[in-house]
Amino acid sequence: MNKVHNANTNLPKIGKTIILLILWVFLFWIFACWAIWDSGYYLTTTSYTDPPRWKPSVNDIVGKWSLSDDSIKFIQDSGSEIQFHEIEFYADGTFTATKLPKITEWSDEKIAFEFYTGTGTWGIHRMRFKPWAVRLYYDHQVFGFPPGDYYFLQGKEPPYKMDDTPLMFERK
Repeated sequence: MNKVHNANTNLPKIGKTIILLILWVFLFWIFACWAIWDSGYYLTTTSYTDPPRWKPSVNDIVGKWSLSDDSIKFIQDSGSEIQFHEIEFYADGTFTATKLPKITEWSDEKIAFEFYTGTGTWGIHRMRFKPWAVRLYYDHQVFGFPPGDYYFLQGKEPPYKMDDTPLMFERK
């Protein structure tokens, strides 16, 4: 009779363990869904200051963009000449670039730039744990780089800035 009584006292312990295990799995599932659904927005904000919360519209990007004053100074301080430059984005998903600066070397000794003039296509993209970005696809290979670049958007809402660290572009 005593053994039956001991088996009955273990039943509540097993039940509590199962309930705690189910609760833990449920809470883990909720966290995983949050991370997937929100695409890690909160983790993104730790690496990229002030990223957009929602996907920008095409109209937020269409128009002429140029380097910020600090970016122009950075290029000049590195020993490169900066002349007229801009990127113009069109609503049909194409762009025209005039003297778009691209870093070709960045070392302790020097920072070197090349300047791209040409056309291509663009779109608004997002990679996991990174902010929304304007992705440029160049019509021809650029300085041995991949055929496209990401310019990460900064700002909670328009007008945004485009970050190509250490360069920042602003809409005119």
